Amino acid sequence: MILSGDSIKRELKAGRLVACDNNVTLDILLSRVGPNSLDVSLGDTFKVLDTPRNGVIDIHEKQCYKTVSIDKKGSFILEANGFCLATTQEYLCLPDDVCALVDGRSTTGRMGLVVETAGMINAGYHGAITLEIKNLTNYPIRMYPGDCISQIRFEKLDQVASQPYRGTYYKQKDTTEPVGLR
Repeated sequence: MILSGDSIKRELKAGRLVACDNNVTLDILLSRVGPNSLDVSLGDTFKVLDTPRNGVIDIHEKQCYKTVSIDKKGSFILEANGFCLATTQEYLCLPDDVCALVDGRSTTGRMGLVVETAGMINAGYHGAITLEIKNLTNYPIRMYPGDCISQIRFEKLDQVASQPYRGTYYKQKDTTEPVGLR
C-alpha cells in the first residue's frame, strides 16, 4: 500500500522515514509532501565516470569516478547527453516495514533530465540516496544543490521484513560509487 500524503506527514512528525537536521528541518519536509510522495533535494556532491579502461565499462569491475566541484554560481552543469551520480540532502531512516521508490519529477523530466535508474529502496534502509542522473538533451543542464529534482513514494509492507536492508550502501552519507557486480 502506497502511503498517502497525510500518512507521510504523520510518519515524518513521528520521526520516521527521514531524519531531520540543520539542512532539512521537519517544516521543510512537511512542505514538500504531495498527495502520495515526498520531494527530495540535491546535495552538493556530484560524481562523473572517468574514462574506463579500454573504453569499456565492465560491470564486474569497480569503476573510477571523479568528484566534480560545484561552480562559482553554486551549481553543477551536466553536459549534453551526460551522466552523473549525485546525492540527496535527505537522510532516510526507513522502518523495517516500509520500502520506498525514487522517481524523477515530471518537471525535470520535461526538461530532458532523467533521475533514477535503480529506484527501489529496501525496508530498513538508512542513509542518503545516491541518484543516477542522465541528461537526455543536446544541451548542458545546470542544477543547484537544494533543487527538488526527484520524489520518493513510501510503501507499507504486509509485514515487517525478516531481513531488513543492511547491505553495502547502508548508512551512506555522500554520493556513493557502485561496487562491481559479484
